[in-house]
Amino acid sequence: FGAQPLSYKTITNILFLKISLSDFLTLLSARTTGPFWTVKPGVLLMAAFVLAVLVSTFIALFCSFGNQTKPLDVNLGGFVWGYCLLWFLAQDFLKVFAYKVLGKYNIFNFNNIAGNCGKGRSG
Repeated sequence: FGAQPLSYKTITNILFLKISLSDFLTLLSARTTGPFWTVKPGVLLMAAFVLAVLVSTFIALFCSFGNQTKPLDVNLGGFVWGYCLLWFLAQDFLKVFAYKVLGKYNIFNFNNIAGNCGKGRSG
């Protein structure tokens, strides 16, 4: 693909950004039993999300932690963002699918355990 080898310091910073982004994206997915867009997130959650991902991205692109990391190139930072968004969408799709299968076949007595949990918050 023409990619250059990555140093340990760059990989460490890639992991920092990936974990920061994917953890907050998971919060957006985990709030509902349906697709993430079916329920609008609260103002505080969105504010925390925007602040956290902006600060994480800024740190990854422009800062280094002593001698442990190296700031990422903007293209590499964009690649990490794209990677995280792609897996976020896949995770959300699989979440919805899992809820439907668990409910339809009552796997692990799901319908009795879940009760009204999540009803009315999404489809």
